[in-house]
Amino acid sequence: MPYESHPYLQTPETDSQPIWRYVTLPKLVLMLLDGALWFSRVDMLADFFEGSYSAVTRPFAEEVKAKLGETGIKRLETEMRDINRRAPGAVFVSSWSMSAVESALLWRAYAGKAGLAIRSTSGRLKQSFDVSDEKVHIAMMQYVDYKKEWIPKGNILRGPTHKRVFYSAEQELRALVVRPEYLVPQKSEQAPRGINVTVNLGILIEAVVLAPFGPAHTENAVRRLLERLNLHFDVRRSQMEGFPTY
Repeated sequence: MPYESHPYLQTPETDSQPIWRYVTLPKLVLMLLDGALWFSRVDMLADFFEGSYSAVTRPFAEEVKAKLGETGIKRLETEMRDINRRAPGAVFVSSWSMSAVESALLWRAYAGKAGLAIRSTSGRLKQSFDVSDEKVHIAMMQYVDYKKEWIPKGNILRGPTHKRVFYSAEQELRALVVRPEYLVPQKSEQAPRGINVTVNLGILIEAVVLAPFGPAHTENAVRRLLERLNLHFDVRRSQMEGFPTY
């Protein structure tokens, strides 16, 4: 099922926007062997605020409160709060960083000295899902102050496309898959920690970039694996490599 746009989600102005995914060597190997991207369940991500709403978000408009009355509003608030708590467990994401150049911060955070980065574009990411059975949305993350700024409600994708402002340096572009069956209380505990989403690797991957000053065995392993799988990608050295001039 191809990528599907969504009226609530912002995407880059151009499909040529460069994007990066920083990974360890084992994660790259699994991606190549599976022909798929790993989508993590939102409530399994490192920041436990993922999928939540800000403290100042008002759940209901004043006219709704007037219509339902105090008792009705309290009951509805309880029901909505329960749904909102389960919602992050029904949304799965693959995270990328939008940037024209590599990020020293993200190299350290996600790939390490022996890791790699997959270079692509927002357009390639969209097109790569044409071979998938999943309906995939893509969104630029919105970075807000959870103590002061309002996050809209009313759609399961609102929470997972907002993040605390402390993470704004990541400039994240997020691919999202919703599995609504895991919103049901009886099934929410059965949700997997993540899912593999089939992609066309030939479309997705523009280049595989080696971590700056990484060990030689990483490049050797990647090239041998690509050859064995009959995959033909550009394997590049990091542009961060080099020596200072004095």
